[in-house]
Amino acid sequence: MKVEDFEGASKKQLVQKANEFFSKLDDAGHEQRPAILTEAQFYLQERDRRHDSWISLRDLILELVIIVLIGLELWSARTEGRILEDINKSTGATAATMSKQFEVLDRMNASTGQTVKAIANLQDAQDRSLKSLDSSLAITRRMESAISTQLTVLKSEQQARIDQQNRHPAVELRARTFEFNKGSWTVLMDPGGLAGANIPRNQDAPTHAIAMIYLRNVGNMDLVNAVVTPRVPGGIVVRCLDFITLGLYLAGEEPRDCQSQFAVIPPIVPRPKNRSTDSRESPSVDYDSAYDFGLLVQMTVPRQIHVFDLELVVKADQLEPVRYRLQCHLDLQ
Repeated sequence: MKVEDFEGASKKQLVQKANEFFSKLDDAGHEQRPAILTEAQFYLQERDRRHDSWISLRDLILELVIIVLIGLELWSARTEGRILEDINKSTGATAATMSKQFEVLDRMNASTGQTVKAIANLQDAQDRSLKSLDSSLAITRRMESAISTQLTVLKSEQQARIDQQNRHPAVELRARTFEFNKGSWTVLMDPGGLAGANIPRNQDAPTHAIAMIYLRNVGNMDLVNAVVTPRVPGGIVVRCLDFITLGLYLAGEEPRDCQSQFAVIPPIVPRPKNRSTDSRESPSVDYDSAYDFGLLVQMTVPRQIHVFDLELVVKADQLEPVRYRLQCHLDLQ
């Protein structure tokens, strides 16, 4: 709309323009709604401004009418004074003067009635102005409520994006160690250090050794597509990675023939921070069967090697590769 068209638009056309913008709210996106509401409010404010200008002009005219009526009353009072003076000067004209006086009183009564009507009309005009102002305030409140709702939705979406960005998995590795006189327990592996654990050789096949590793998700997002890659020094061979599926692995089992060094790990959900430890085998075993994922690193270790370092590299979606080192100590069962 051009400036000339806007200035020449009627109040009905301004309201129609505002309604057109309000009708666009249902199809508009969250970012467009504040702009649409602002444009609608622009046309409503122009309508209210014109209405207020007309009310001001009308009030001015009514005030001028009242002033004229008051002037008439003053003129009538002055005329009455002259008549009284004529009565004092000429007693013979008393009847005529009284007649004129009655006429003046009639005109004063009529003027007073007109003044009362004018005041009543002014009061009605003020009442209509207050009703129009109340209607404008109601529209403004509805617009403020819509804008407030829009801002709440935008803040909620922004907070959801921030929460999603802050979600990530985190891993914690523990290695099982044992001593004949003390039993078994787990050792926490530090990515920046070197942990130590006693791992068993199989008594029926002394070159077979198994390191038991427990993988735990301590983040706030599922650990997906996790891959654990073992690395050992020369002379030692990693035969395969296997899972602990039914309870804890028993070192006295017959070694199985395995050749794959790759294991597909299913998604691991985060472990609650207040989760208690499930110590079914021994009170000293820090193992949670519901949230800890067990890995068996089966290796072939020559009998003359008693100490070596096992490196484990953990990779997963939305997780930077993490390296752990475990110093393995071997003894015959």
